[in-house]
Amino acid sequence: MAHLPSGVRFGKGMGTKPSDLLVAIACSDCHGVCDGRIKTDFDREFIKLAWWEGHGETLVILEKAGIISEL
Repeated sequence: MAHLPSGVRFGKGMGTKPSDLLVAIACSDCHGVCDGRIKTDFDREFIKLAWWEGHGETLVILEKAGIISEL
């Protein structure tokens, strides 16, 4: 699970991660890009947008698996 890659917003800061509700299923390379451990030519805005799309897909997967449900 890759946490939200957006700086200090949503509780993330140096040495801290945001809520575990703000995650996206990601392979190890994509997770590394989101965390900044892997350097890439993608700009940060593209990475954040891709993460948000992955977050939405993760919610759908978790709902279909019966792990979460709508409020």
